[in-house]
Amino acid sequence: MQRSRIRQSQDSRGGGAPAQVSKLVRAADGDWRGAILLGYYTGARLGDVANMRWEAIDWPNKVIRFTPSKTKKPVAIPLHRDLERELSKNAGIGRAALFASLAGKGYWRQTRP
Repeated sequence: MQRSRIRQSQDSRGGGAPAQVSKLVRAADGDWRGAILLGYYTGARLGDVANMRWEAIDWPNKVIRFTPSKTKKPVAIPLHRDLERELSKNAGIGRAALFASLAGKGYWRQTRP
């Protein structure tokens, strides 16, 4: 596996979530709260968020490492303090899903009538 470079955010997400994301997070139940923040701070697609594993979180280095399903290229993204705070509330280990209630549910699939 090639070394992944830490990707910097293209905007100014260092200060915290904007009002719309904050409203979503406040209204969210269960695993959705962390999933919304993970998607916002990493830019990961919903399917990647829903199936993210605890082993992707590098706590000592404050980095999230994963391979997006679309590009198949490993990425490393700094762990934002707000996201770190949320994830640490229910920290798990290894191959366990970050968001057990969302994992494997197929949220990323588009359905057509």
